[in-house]
Amino acid sequence: MEQNFGFAQNPSSSFFCFRETNNPAHISDNNNPSDTSRNEISSSTSQMSLPNTHSNSIEESSILEAIDKINSDDQKLQYEGLQLLRKEVSRENNSPINLIIRSGICERILDLASTKSDDKFIFEAVWTLSKILSGTFEQASYLMHLNVIPFLFTLFDKNNEDLKEQLMRGFGNIAADNSTWRNWIINYEMFSCIIELCNNVNFNNTNLIKTYCWAVSNFIQGNPPPKTEKVLPFASFLYKVIIEVQDQETLIEASLGCSYPTELDPSIEIFQKELFLKKIIKQLSSRKTLLLKASLKILKNIGEEMDNAFSILFKLGFFKKTEGLLCHQKKSIRREICCTLADLTSECEEIISIFFENKIYEKLLSIIKADCEDVKKQALFVIYESACVCDENQIMKLAQIGIIKELISCIKWKKWRPIILEALSLFIEKVPIIL
Repeated sequence: MEQNFGFAQNPSSSFFCFRETNNPAHISDNNNPSDTSRNEISSSTSQMSLPNTHSNSIEESSILEAIDKINSDDQKLQYEGLQLLRKEVSRENNSPINLIIRSGICERILDLASTKSDDKFIFEAVWTLSKILSGTFEQASYLMHLNVIPFLFTLFDKNNEDLKEQLMRGFGNIAADNSTWRNWIINYEMFSCIIELCNNVNFNNTNLIKTYCWAVSNFIQGNPPPKTEKVLPFASFLYKVIIEVQDQETLIEASLGCSYPTELDPSIEIFQKELFLKKIIKQLSSRKTLLLKASLKILKNIGEEMDNAFSILFKLGFFKKTEGLLCHQKKSIRREICCTLADLTSECEEIISIFFENKIYEKLLSIIKADCEDVKKQALFVIYESACVCDENQIMKLAQIGIIKELISCIKWKKWRPIILEALSLFIEKVPIIL
């Protein structure tokens, strides 16, 4: 039965009109989407113009063989050709995506896959398409013009775990390209299929979980960000991954996924549960930089809105991790922990004593003296927030450590002079004899 994959049902479909033709000749040899060159190449495989090097000759031969088989009427040959094409497009180096697009075979693949019931064939088709979607914006946009998104959504009723993983790869690649495409996906009438898929995923399949988390993080990030109500349905899935999964790479994807909704809405209740926060704090011992950054961002976001954030984080052992993070070899981690501490410092006076107990101010002093500018700036914000809440005795301790003296010596830094003078004025207001 012929299926209609038109976009008329979606009000945002007008963004597909940025190109006037589906002609594969409009895909350039250069993988750079900004390249404006055009190569008028016939869709006939016999007329494809390819470089004459030996390696490209072999590549041409394989692709032509695959295309000829897919264009045949023999179902066995069609499957063999699709497998061969998928292997070619999956090459890590010099993937021949442009050659495949210019051949015109993508439309044939979509036509065959939309009419077949063979899961193996459909799996190979979706795998091939998802690889093309992972290419440049220009390459992905060609498939968008062929209505690939409605086609992919029709396959969610298939009871095939591997196929659904490839579907998520395809959707994730599209959502990662730009916020317009992302919005088209999350506003599509069948998007609930993706939410249901995540909520019923097999947690014994680590690779599957990782792929789903990666795709979800692409659905819920971007500039501008999606509406909060589009993000919330994934909260329970991401929470469960954080709690139950131990694989570090999967936790990176899940934590990145959690960092986006907590930035949009720090008050999401499920992310304020102690069990969740305990696991996020545990992740601060990881050697994976991305996992550290995502975990710190989550804690920073939640700490801004959560009642008694300081007390809860203290009870869960967060501040015992800070000294090591302030000395981390990666400046991005040092910067992120300073940002987190600055936000927490503005919450209550009690935190100042914790900073002294964990020698945080000594580490901040070292950063202000010798670290890179971006990290220094964030350390200065921690000192400024401390000046807002600390008492006279605490100010004297800061002076003994050398914080006040270092601030005075830093007044020469023109770009940070306002915050330094503001901090010093707060110190002087409370303890006039400090200078």
